Amino acid sequence: MPLQRRHRALYAAFDRFPSRKGSAVHIDRFARTLFDTAGGGVLYTIGGPGLPPYQREGDVEIVRFSQTVENMLERSLLFGARLEALLDEQQASLELCHFRDPWSGFPIVSRPHAYRTVYEVNGLPSIELPYTYPAMPRATLDKIARLEDECLERADHVVVPSRVIADCVTARGVPARKVAVVPNGADVPAPAERPPGAPSRYLLYFGALQPWQGLDDALRAFARL
Repeated sequence: MPLQRRHRALYAAFDRFPSRKGSAVHIDRFARTLFDTAGGGVLYTIGGPGLPPYQREGDVEIVRFSQTVENMLERSLLFGARLEALLDEQQASLELCHFRDPWSGFPIVSRPHAYRTVYEVNGLPSIELPYTYPAMPRATLDKIARLEDECLERADHVVVPSRVIADCVTARGVPARKVAVVPNGADVPAPAERPPGAPSRYLLYFGALQPWQGLDDALRAFARL
């Protein structure tokens, strides 16, 4: 269905929103700031059970890609095709497009455009996907890396959450002048009671298990306390 108005801003992410993942917090904070500044906008994300394909929240129109496609790469292509249609509809009014991944980014940066672009790099699929899909061919990962490089080169600005990722993207040829480090924050809840039956000292970890997360170091350190 066509959107109800023309927008100045678009935020696109190949991720489910809302969800309990940390990525959903990033999407909420960045998109909220963008749309507050632009007087509304279009949020394009992945859908899922219980999430409507279209939703309006004040001046923000939310479009969710809701097709069930098991193969991740096929899903990313269809996701990009739907984004192309959104861009065809909204491009004349768009002034800023913000994206989180190459699947969202390539449709945005590859077409002739007057809007500005921001690539929010929290991770690179060519590095992370082998941990989820160990059998993914090297040739496919190389193609994804080239897609990332296209987005990094063509984006006007690149936002990263850490100096490690900043060093990674500059090593891939991104000028340091267009990379901004915005560290992750946290909403710290009030202290809670220790769960019944829990030991006097315990560790809660929320996140992925890739080697660079440092969970093994945390466990070794915890054992020495």
